[in-house]
Amino acid sequence: MNRYLAYTLCGLCLFSPLSLAKAPAAQAEVITQLSVRELDVRGEGADAASALAQTQKNALNTLAYELTHTEAEQNKLVKYLPTLHAQQAQYLERLHIVAKGTLPSGGRFYVIRYRVNVKALKDTLIAQQIIPPQSEINEALLFPTLAVYFKDPLNQSEAAQWSIERCNSLLINQGFQVIDPTVWHRLALEDQQLNQNKGVNAQRTALKARANVFLEIDVAPQVVGRSGDYQYVQTPVSIRAFESSSGQPFLEKAYQRLNAKGEPEALAIAGNLDVSTKAVVEEAVAGVMPMIIQDLTRHWKESLVKGKQYRLAFKPPLNPVAQKRLESLVKTYTPGEKGDIWVRYAGELSDLADSIEETLSPGYTLQRMDLGHAYFESP
Repeated sequence: MNRYLAYTLCGLCLFSPLSLAKAPAAQAEVITQLSVRELDVRGEGADAASALAQTQKNALNTLAYELTHTEAEQNKLVKYLPTLHAQQAQYLERLHIVAKGTLPSGGRFYVIRYRVNVKALKDTLIAQQIIPPQSEINEALLFPTLAVYFKDPLNQSEAAQWSIERCNSLLINQGFQVIDPTVWHRLALEDQQLNQNKGVNAQRTALKARANVFLEIDVAPQVVGRSGDYQYVQTPVSIRAFESSSGQPFLEKAYQRLNAKGEPEALAIAGNLDVSTKAVVEEAVAGVMPMIIQDLTRHWKESLVKGKQYRLAFKPPLNPVAQKRLESLVKTYTPGEKGDIWVRYAGELSDLADSIEETLSPGYTLQRMDLGHAYFESP
């Protein structure tokens, strides 16, 4: 079995579970890549025409700012907004008036529901070099490999398998490398045995699997209502994301499947929830993966905005004497939070590594580098 599932597909696929029955009332279609969004937007102006024009600008601004993550991207967007507003017909479809009225000042306000072509908007921002394509981010990060596991790394329940497989398929569609779940389970089992059945160290398992990031996923289907033969089910998906280099979570969040208007949505199923659990779990994960990928992308952009960087990590930790010597060595490098030292480029890291090997006692040598970290170890 290959360690990586590295084949790449084009785009995210629409997922429609056959085991879910249609609800008595019409439901909004869920677009897993969020290529289309509906939203209600308010605009104010001196008259009706200016208020309506402001709703158009506000609709575009809302989605455009969601697609930009760093200060540099948002500065570029501000300069491009007049052009974007002039081309609003390419991205906006007006659906209907939600509310309208007169302001105390005598002006007018409107609340309009728009359907926004988010994919076209994103493609434009990429073409204008306001935001980078995912492939460029992946390349800058040396194509990060992700490992996904259920709340318990050894949990082989059906819900765990369904959620992990669905999560992996959508990550692959975005061009990521992911660890084969069977490989992850084998390494976790080995870790448990080596640890005398005291549990699994997920960070150690991720490092063995050569994963840059590991995602802990948990799903919890909940019946939130009933109507005749139908049950309405919401499924929060809890995610914790860790960089294997530090073992510290950089993302802890509960996500909820959304409808086209961006509102939490319940699936309508006929009969017993247990019968449709697989479809419910897979649909929930498919619905939240775009938001998870957005948050991962935001984290990586924030790390890359200062240029490629490596945080120095020492094993065992430096003693006070070695720490003072290190501080004298890194005066010209970029300081980080909590005493961390960031080295921007691999060439600088090589020069610093030579100085560290010569200066620190006991001797520390550079063992490896991965996403954001450079590991120095002492025998």
